[in-house]
This record gives sequence, structure tokens and C-alpha cells, in this order.
Amino acid sequence: MKKKVRQAWSAGDLFLIPLKNDTSAVGQVLNQMMENVVSCALFDIRVSKDEDLHTIPTISNDRLISLLSTTRERLDSGAWRVLGKRPIAVERHRWPNEEFRRSGWVGVKIRNAALVEDFLNAFHGLAPWDDWSDPTYLDKLLISSQKKPANLVFKDRH
Repeated sequence: MKKKVRQAWSAGDLFLIPLKNDTSAVGQVLNQMMENVVSCALFDIRVSKDEDLHTIPTISNDRLISLLSTTRERLDSGAWRVLGKRPIAVERHRWPNEEFRRSGWVGVKIRNAALVEDFLNAFHGLAPWDDWSDPTYLDKLLISSQKKPANLVFKDRH
């Protein structure tokens, strides 16, 4: 039996999140806030699934769409492929759940990694934006309402 190899990752690493159309969205590890939880920055950058670190555009706060904490299994397994380090684009005071650090993370919001993928597919127009019991749920994952793209797909509109 072949042993599974765990992908190494750490703060500052850029990684690719596969999307439904064989492209990938770009994220960055901000920190590992708890044993099984990682805080990430997500950007409006979509690239080929085969990109490497040197071909990824510069990441910046202008390209930032979401800051969230998620489960780490997709990073560990390599499903979200790590490309390598870049300087962290987001100031620490803006990191998700940072206000809960002093309380030992009591009160944090953690999103499942599959939800992150659903969010990014919808953001890039590859899945309905409003396909949730609360049709505005994904709006709440954006850092600002100005980041909501114009080309979204809605389940009730053809």
C-alpha cells in the first residue's frame, strides 16, 4: 500500500484552487491559526491549472476578494497545489478572525474547504451565485460589495 504524502505549506505560500472549467483560482496562506485551520487570502486571479509561481501575476490588495479561515485538508492533500512563497499581501490586522487571537480563537468563523471552492466557482461565473438557502450568503464572504463581479450567474435567470 502506497503511503499518502502530505504537501508541505506555510505562511506566505501561494496555492491554486481548481475550478470547474479546468482553470484555477489563486489563494495565499496567511497563517495556521489552529491545528486544522488555515487563514487565507483569496484573489480575483484565475489562471491555468498548470501555472507555476513565476507566471502568477503580482498579488495585491487591489486583487483581494475574500479573507477567510478554512479547513486545511485540501492544502495537506495537494488538491490545492502550493506554488511557493510570495510576500503576504494583507496586513495582519485584516487577517480573518484576528480579533479572536487573544481569546484563544473563541468565536471564530471557519468555512469548509468545499465551500471555498463553491464560492470561487460562483465568483468566476461557473456556478450560480444565489444557490444557497440564503441567496446573499456568498456576498458575505466578499471583503466588500464592490468586489462582487458583474458577470455572475444566478439560478433564477437564464
